Amino acid sequence: MDNRRILIIDDDPAIREDYKRILSPEAIPSLSKIDELERELFKKGSEHSSEDLPQFDLAFASQGRQGYELAVQAIAEEKPFAVAFVDIRMPPGWDGMETASRIRFHDKDIEIVIVTAYSDKDRKSLVAALEDPSKLLYLKKPFDPDEIRQLAHSLTEKWNLQHREREYRKYMESLLDLFSSLRLEAENEQGLLAFLLEKIASFFHATSAVAHYKGIHNLEFVTDYPSELVGPRPDIPNPVPDKVSILPGNLLLIPMKIAGGEAQAILRLPAGKIASANAVVLGGIIGHNVTNIFNGYLFQRQLIEKNSSEAVGNAVYRIIHDINNPLSAIIGFATLIEKGRSPNEKDLRRVRNIISAAENIRRLTDSLHDLISEDIHIVIDSVDLKELVTEVAAGFAEKCMKAEVELVLDIPSVPVLLNVDRERIARCLAELLENSLEAADKSRAQKRVEISLRDDHAAVTIVVKDTGVGIPPEVLPRVWMPFFSYGRKNRLGLGLPLVRKLAALFRGEVDISSETNQGTSVRITFTRS
Repeated sequence: MDNRRILIIDDDPAIREDYKRILSPEAIPSLSKIDELERELFKKGSEHSSEDLPQFDLAFASQGRQGYELAVQAIAEEKPFAVAFVDIRMPPGWDGMETASRIRFHDKDIEIVIVTAYSDKDRKSLVAALEDPSKLLYLKKPFDPDEIRQLAHSLTEKWNLQHREREYRKYMESLLDLFSSLRLEAENEQGLLAFLLEKIASFFHATSAVAHYKGIHNLEFVTDYPSELVGPRPDIPNPVPDKVSILPGNLLLIPMKIAGGEAQAILRLPAGKIASANAVVLGGIIGHNVTNIFNGYLFQRQLIEKNSSEAVGNAVYRIIHDINNPLSAIIGFATLIEKGRSPNEKDLRRVRNIISAAENIRRLTDSLHDLISEDIHIVIDSVDLKELVTEVAAGFAEKCMKAEVELVLDIPSVPVLLNVDRERIARCLAELLENSLEAADKSRAQKRVEISLRDDHAAVTIVVKDTGVGIPPEVLPRVWMPFFSYGRKNRLGLGLPLVRKLAALFRGEVDISSETNQGTSVRITFTRS
């Protein structure tokens, strides 16, 4: 609900009555005969009738300290004032500057209008005392009623817009935390849905929730949150609406179209915790992402069960195609924003973060494509591997510095030329460095990553070695399996399989050795023809 609360601080009872008459005429029981005659003769209020204005909630104080106490109490009750009209002179207590300054200390968001008939306090001194000039206006008496109405309307609207922006930012940050906590690990679909329902219910602070799933092979089940549900279970409507909606009883329904079936989550929202419109928007975002997670789980299960490279290829090609289209639009529009105007530094960082994240997704889809494709387009050229290793390592220097990982290069002083595809070998090095950096960062001892390059004329060898946590012997054979990731639960596990495939295009062989709590070493050997 919009905040239309306004605090009036003025020591003159007649002025306070004027505010009430201007901003809340419905609170005046009746107009006097003289007032009615004046209104009729001079058409007073004809341009801005009370019907054109929102309903303001007014509070009055006759002294600065009293107004300050009302503002502090409003903050404590989570019902802050949007605007305060403060008279500059209110003897014998605090003047308007001190009152406004004390209110601002407790409420950084309130819009303050300093009202005065005198010029003893200029705007410069007021700005210095109240810090934020964007939330301060200076109004001289006698004021015009229309001006007061316009100020009240525009400033409360400004407060509400900024409040909604802060709320959306908070929701987005919470969504990022939510999505980063979601995992694909589960014994079965019911276990996954129960896990997801718990996370969604916690996000909305739901008192109870229920999810219904109907999928492939006639699989159907219902899961509750909490698992030992207290009180009545929210009913699932029949038929289920196609869109996220609020049902009677403050229930939020999130429908999801899942591969081979459908699911619905219904959450009982606590009263007053989140506006219905916000709940619907957030429910749509969460439903879309949960659908993707569930589909990813089913896709992964399908890969394991069928072990069919053809099925993998067809599915991944469709995914890559569906991702690349909106991804190109995201990168394009973000680049236009970056170059098309002069954004402030914070917005510029956000746009660059968008572009960087989108480029990371594009690199991931490229890796998926290369992993499954039997027809990879390569460009063979004479590449100086010494220069290439140095260049790729330089790209990781900042990451290593932040993680306090020592990055060491052991390379010859002369060029090492080899006929390969520069981009593909650079990707191999980047994948190995990413793995080693993450492993070394988790080490409790020395954090070190070393890249060595050797040329014995018959073969060229690149070794990437780290002092990380290592890989257990029973796990080591599985690192070559696509979609297997040891110790990296939020990764797809494409790195080593992709490195092996790309290296093989250039007569390269990849082997790995590792020792738990000692480190891992990956060697690529390119045999010269």
